[in-house]
This record gives sequence, C-alpha cells and structure tokens, in this order.
Amino acid sequence: MPGPVTSAANIIAVPLTVTASSAYSANNVVGSLMQIATGLNQSKTVILTDVVVDVKSTQTGEIDLIFFNAWPSATTVTDKSAIAVNAADSAKVQAVVALTSYMSLGTPTVYFANSLSTCLSVDPTGTLWMAAVTRGTPTFTATTDVTVLLKVVQ
Repeated sequence: MPGPVTSAANIIAVPLTVTASSAYSANNVVGSLMQIATGLNQSKTVILTDVVVDVKSTQTGEIDLIFFNAWPSATTVTDKSAIAVNAADSAKVQAVVALTSYMSLGTPTVYFANSLSTCLSVDPTGTLWMAAVTRGTPTFTATTDVTVLLKVVQ
C-alpha cells in the first residue's frame, strides 16, 4: 500500500482475486470486499478524482464500484455471488461509481471514469471499503486479471 494520502494525487492499486475460466452473472461481486488502507487518520476524507479498472482479458459489460465508509458487517460480499447489501448497512454506502466507459486494447480491457470529485470518508482506522460488481457476464482468464486503480487527493 502507498504511504499516507497527501494533497498531491496518489494512485492506490487494489488487486482483486477473481474466479478464472467460469462466467460470472450480472450483479455478481468481482473479487471480494476490499479493505483499503489509506494511511489517513480517523474521520478524514479523500477526493476520488479518477478510477481505472485494468482487466488483462477481453471483456464487455459495465462494472460498478461501491464504496462504504465502514465495514458493512451485515452484508454479503463474496466473489462470483450476487451483491446483497443488508438494510442495516445501507447507510454505510457513501458512493457508487458506475464504470460505463471501457475500451478493448487488444486483449486487455480498460474501464475508466475521469474528472470525478467524489468525497469518500475513511473509517476510524483509516480504511476505505470497496466492492466491485459486474453488470455483464465476464469470464476472466486468470485469478489475477483485475486491478482497480484509484486516484485520490486529500
């Protein structure tokens, strides 16, 4: 993980472990619930300015990133299973970034959302929580196919 988030832009790489060689269904979680250490003190915020999802295989279909301000303890977030946010955790959802733009670059596919100004709060330990959800039916070729890149400033 990178050092503390500062006023300079930081890029946080979040590798996802996915299921390979088996098609996902629409609304399935890609990877699992991600616990992202930001290096910030409690009750701080970052501004999410850009998101890139790098997929090492050819894919189509949109991906949504759901950001939580605390661990969604009552929610099921399991790879290749339907997302199931429990009502007790719905207030912890602080943002959803819909990645509707993507480009095939030969074999890899890059999803992107630029020029965002989304404020995200970290939990008391400086952690940001995130889940990726597919809106398509991807089949990844390797368990290491997917990396999320978050560009943030404080």
